[in-house]
Amino acid sequence: MRIYNVLNIEDFESEHKQRMVKTIASNIKNARLKQSMTIEKASEKAGISATFWSELERAIKVPSSLTLIKIANALDISVCSIIPADYCPLIGDDTTGKLRRLLVNREDKEIEKIWKKQPKFDNLR
Repeated sequence: MRIYNVLNIEDFESEHKQRMVKTIASNIKNARLKQSMTIEKASEKAGISATFWSELERAIKVPSSLTLIKIANALDISVCSIIPADYCPLIGDDTTGKLRRLLVNREDKEIEKIWKKQPKFDNLR
């Protein structure tokens, strides 16, 4: 599920949605560069292709919730460091840290099950 669907942004072409996607892209790129990590290394750590990571950073593609978790994990940051602050009031850094630790070295299907069981994230599905 794409993050704009998760965050209940209805109109795909809306200016607000475009701003959100660009913010996510910029935050991903800035976090990666802050760690002096190449796209290749970051994407490998996240388990996604370098091409896809590059498209995310350029706001060509929109990440799914699962991809955001993988990216946060790869960069050792919280999901709230990636998505716009307006959408993160219910997810504190402590909560995302706990969730990230639960997800380390898990298969996608396991991660999806864990994600669905998180009651605080009901509004983000």
